[in-house]
Amino acid sequence: MKCAFTGPRPQSLPFRCDDEDPLYDDLTQRLFKEIEALCGQGVLDYYCGMSIGANLLCGEITAALKESYPDIKLHAKISD
Repeated sequence: MKCAFTGPRPQSLPFRCDDEDPLYDDLTQRLFKEIEALCGQGVLDYYCGMSIGANLLCGEITAALKESYPDIKLHAKISD
């Protein structure tokens, strides 16, 4: 199974990806739990568009989970 990330850029978020904002921390924790659950369900390939905002946040979380789930792969999808 595969997972691809998409989402808003920082200017579209109420907290603009400010890691000091509790809303940003809450979003990060929620995304971490969701992506970790996918890892536990056998999703091995993750695709990140590398845009600042939600894309990179999900990519960073996936990279961090690589230590616990060494078989997962993070693919940077820049363009065709």
